[in-house]
Amino acid sequence: MFCSKCGTKIESNEQYCPKCGFLVNNQNNIQSNNQSINNNKKQHLLIGIICVVIVVLLSSIIILMFKDNIYFNLNSYFNNDQDYISDSSENNNPYHTAIVYDRVYRGLDYSNIEKANKIIIDDSVTQKKSCPKEIIEIEKRIISKYGITAANLCELDKD
Repeated sequence: MFCSKCGTKIESNEQYCPKCGFLVNNQNNIQSNNQSINNNKKQHLLIGIICVVIVVLLSSIIILMFKDNIYFNLNSYFNNDQDYISDSSENNNPYHTAIVYDRVYRGLDYSNIEKANKIIIDDSVTQKKSCPKEIIEIEKRIISKYGITAANLCELDKD
């Protein structure tokens, strides 16, 4: 840096010209401080934008997870061993039974539990009308033995 009055070389840490005593213009310091402030503002803005994007992405993922998996989840239907007590047949009966505890109803995806329950109940009533009497008897035994309020074995396939 050089003195603007006499042109003498001035070290960066000096405030006055060593030759003429002129006050060195601190524009360099002011500019570097302004640059530092601008860089900090840009960093804060960038961090804020990144945080907003992360929050939006996480919120979207959570909403999609709950929307798609509350009433329809094939993986838990087929892979969760805790959902089943047993798979058996009594006295060489051609009907096999499995007691399922989860609330998953395969192929159903409704926005609220009331609609889902209505569809399941309507489907169960329709199936009961064509259900063999021996299956209805098995359902009654399951209801009394396990203390549950309903069972629907009419939907199960024969071997």
